[in-house]
Amino acid sequence: MHAYLKIKVYLNDFYLKPLYILLLSVYMPPMHKVKRVPSGSTLISKI
Repeated sequence: MHAYLKIKVYLNDFYLKPLYILLLSVYMPPMHKVKRVPSGSTLISKI
């Protein structure tokens, strides 16, 4: 069960991170801070 949850979270990060970066690039053109964020979950927490 834990492995499934980890895979699910990984896929969410993999698919959602580009969407968040795209949205942030639209609303906040300076992207230098976003590109240094390592994962989608931390990116979500910084919004």
